[in-house]
Amino acid sequence: MRCLYEGLLRGTKASGALTEGMRGVQEIRQFSHPSHWAGFTLIGCDVRLSNKSAMLGNALGDLLTTPSKCREALRVLLHLIEKSLQRINRGQANPMYTTQQSIVNKVGPVRGWQELLKSVGFRFEEEAGSSIPPSVFFPISDPGDQLLKASSSLQALLGLQSNTLSAICKMLPAPEAAQEVIAMVK
Repeated sequence: MRCLYEGLLRGTKASGALTEGMRGVQEIRQFSHPSHWAGFTLIGCDVRLSNKSAMLGNALGDLLTTPSKCREALRVLLHLIEKSLQRINRGQANPMYTTQQSIVNKVGPVRGWQELLKSVGFRFEEEAGSSIPPSVFFPISDPGDQLLKASSSLQALLGLQSNTLSAICKMLPAPEAAQEVIAMVK
C-alpha cells in the first residue's frame, strides 16, 4: 500500500502505481507467492492525482509529525523554495540542483520534505552510473503559483511561537480533538 500511494503522490496513474506496489511485494522473498499480491484490483477510473494543494497539505502534515525537529526542516524547505522563486523572477533558466544528501543532512529525521518539494515542482533524480549523486533539481517555472503558496504556508508556520507550533503538531494525529478546540474557541 505504501508503494501504491507513493506512486500516486509522484503523479503515476493508478494502474501504474498498483502495478509498482504489486511488483514491490513480489520482490520480497517471503511475500512472493501470489496469495500476497494478486488480490489487489483497481476498480474505477485509471486516474492520476493532480491536486498539488492536497499533496502540499499532506506533506506539511507529515513534516509536523516530528515537533522537535520540524522547525529546522521548515526553514530549510523555505530557503529552497525562496531560492527557486528568486531564480524564476530573475529569468534564470539554467538547471540548478543540490544533492539529496545535502538536504537530508539539514532537515534531519523529518518525513514529508521530499513530497513537499515534489508538490511544488522540484525534480528528484537518482540515476545509477551518473556522474552526479542523487540530486534535487530546482523548478524553472511556477505554474499555478505553487511555489508562492508553499512559501506563504511555510512562512506562516515559522511565524508561530514554538509552543503554538508544538500544539498544532500534537493535534494533527487527533483531528477530533482539534475540532473540539475550534468549537470552544468559537
